[in-house]
Amino acid sequence: LFEEAGGSERGSRGYSPAGGTPPPAGELSVTVAAAASEDADEPYAVEGTFAGRAHPRCRRRFSSFETLLQHLAASGSILVCSTAVRLTPAAQACIEGWSSRLGYEHAAAGAAGHAPLLQQLVDDLLQFQELRDSDLLHAFVFDD
Repeated sequence: LFEEAGGSERGSRGYSPAGGTPPPAGELSVTVAAAASEDADEPYAVEGTFAGRAHPRCRRRFSSFETLLQHLAASGSILVCSTAVRLTPAAQACIEGWSSRLGYEHAAAGAAGHAPLLQQLVDDLLQFQELRDSDLLHAFVFDD
């Protein structure tokens, strides 16, 4: 999905190829925390849960969250189970607001200081059904 959206993040792992497995049915919850180890390259642990079933944690960089927002905003529509779905104006405004905010916040704190901010970002994205169900967000959370 990441490559299909035109991205290529150096050192990035965790994005499914186009046509990957559709997201399973159920409620999605995501936790973002500073990683336990001092891995400066991927300092955030992202853990997703569907209907109470936890999946293994994956590691992400701050720039991975910025890239996720760029790709969610790229065309005004996203893939949900490989079908294009238009973003609502409220979802687009949320993505644009967070894109601006992350650019400002990037230099403001260390990795541990950014974890609550990134958790707030994910919580805000999950308020929108089309984002909660998007192939790109699922690939970001569940593929390592």
